Amino acid sequence: MRAVTEPSRMSSGIPSAPRMERPDNRLGESSSTSREVDAAVRILIVEDEAIIAWELCSLVEEFGYEVCGVSGRASEAIRLAEQAESHLVLMDVCLARGDDGVTAAAQIKARRQVPVVFCTAFADSQTVARIEAVGAAGLLRKPVFPQELESVLARVLSDSTPG
Repeated sequence: MRAVTEPSRMSSGIPSAPRMERPDNRLGESSSTSREVDAAVRILIVEDEAIIAWELCSLVEEFGYEVCGVSGRASEAIRLAEQAESHLVLMDVCLARGDDGVTAAAQIKARRQVPVVFCTAFADSQTVARIEAVGAAGLLRKPVFPQELESVLARVLSDSTPG
């Protein structure tokens, strides 16, 4: 397995894991082994495409974290982020009914200091600039590879843990 260097991934100021060249290991097909992670870590998934949301939930739980909520709408995501006391938000940029994930993330971060990792197929320079402006903790480009997701979640959660 070798990392694939993509200039667009390197130009952003948002930390991300290197893209791993593994076409057989796309989202939902993890080859990972058992992990020792804190199951008390609560992750909110904001994704409007049901199959992707389901796959992200499966992976997050496989990595040993708790999924505290799933939403495809900005207003519900904002409410869930507060009520569920999530430790991290995994946020899509384009949500149901034209909702904007970047705006939702800004509103969540205004209420709570919670890291937001964006997971999106939209990585044009304007979108990346908007994501950077809200203080994203990470950026994952779709399709997401399980190892990449696991690496970014572990790094962000480690960086946000006091001590």
